Amino acid sequence: MRTSENIYNYIKSQEMPNEKAYKERPNKVYNSIGYGHSNRRVTPEMECNIGYMDALFKQDMEKQDYNISKWMSDFNIRLNQNQFDALSSLCYSIGWAGLRNTRILKMIMEGKANTNEFKELWLNYDKMRGVKNNALGKRRQFEYTLWTKQ
Repeated sequence: MRTSENIYNYIKSQEMPNEKAYKERPNKVYNSIGYGHSNRRVTPEMECNIGYMDALFKQDMEKQDYNISKWMSDFNIRLNQNQFDALSSLCYSIGWAGLRNTRILKMIMEGKANTNEFKELWLNYDKMRGVKNNALGKRRQFEYTLWTKQ
């Protein structure tokens, strides 16, 4: 599966594009640039234009779609497009490394994705540096609402 164009554009609209490299958190190993692209090749002095930011974002989304689709295949998980899109948005926000061992994925695999516990877990990813963030709270609510649509 692939992230739909609507959610692809939604995720871009929720990220703050940066033309200059930055540290998302003081303890983060790698720098970020563009729409949150992060890896060891992003140096502190790096700068980019909107075209390069878009290319990095597309590359990151393709990698993320692959990871989610592989997980679905490996564990014989079926998601509808809305569920895939919701998971894709959450994944872009917390990263595949952050998502792959979460209770959220375990509950999906256990068939418990329609429980109150699942909803609470999803909506609890609304913090930045341990502090509740209104923008993240709205994004999580949007994602969870999308998750529940058929």
